[in-house]
Amino acid sequence: MIDDISYDNFLKKPTIVDGTIQENCKFKITMMGDTMIIDKEYIDEIMSIINNNEIPKDLLNLLGFIQNVINEYFYSENGYDNSREHFYLKNVEVDENGECIGTKLSLLKGKNIAECSEKSVTAYIILDKLYRDGKIMRKPSLVVSSLSTEKIPSGPHSFVILDGKGEYPTKYLLYDPQNKTMIEDKDGNKGYNIGVYCLTDEQRENIENGIKCTPESIYSALNMPYTIISDKLTYGSLEKEKTL
Repeated sequence: MIDDISYDNFLKKPTIVDGTIQENCKFKITMMGDTMIIDKEYIDEIMSIINNNEIPKDLLNLLGFIQNVINEYFYSENGYDNSREHFYLKNVEVDENGECIGTKLSLLKGKNIAECSEKSVTAYIILDKLYRDGKIMRKPSLVVSSLSTEKIPSGPHSFVILDGKGEYPTKYLLYDPQNKTMIEDKDGNKGYNIGVYCLTDEQRENIENGIKCTPESIYSALNMPYTIISDKLTYGSLEKEKTL
């Protein structure tokens, strides 16, 4: 059972979570100490959504379903009119000694301020439940690491990896609930899909060790009839050591 997750060492070896996240698990989401509490109300509501909906059997459709759950939970027409950091500070809970504990994740419902941590935790909790129930064959892991693009320097980022044999191109897949894959068809029409990437065995190992890798979009690997126009995403921040 997992009761504590942190970004503290994201520039070194990433944190890999592959056990069940328990109620009131604390997730330190910023270097400044902002902490989310994965509270019972939040977990119960997410589980209720899963238990009361038909779960797609196709993995890519399942991830699309999970993305919709995330969007519907954390977004609404009337969101929070200040920053995520301000919300966490304003709603922080304290213990009997006056020490800050964290902010309940359920309070972010409909506030339009969720980012990679909140979204990836939600995706992981759902996938872990489905895996333990035997409804999916790929084992999920929550990864607390880093991300960069050609335009944006490396910063803390969390996402989910799915391990195991399946019908898609590679044994390992990376699901990034925070970053959409922008696409364009032959007529110039633009849209987006969920962020799912293929990982080679080497890339899977690199991610676990915080070594940079830029995985291929699953849509390219499946030869979908459109062009990927998103910036390439690089996960991890360390350079691989070269040996002579």
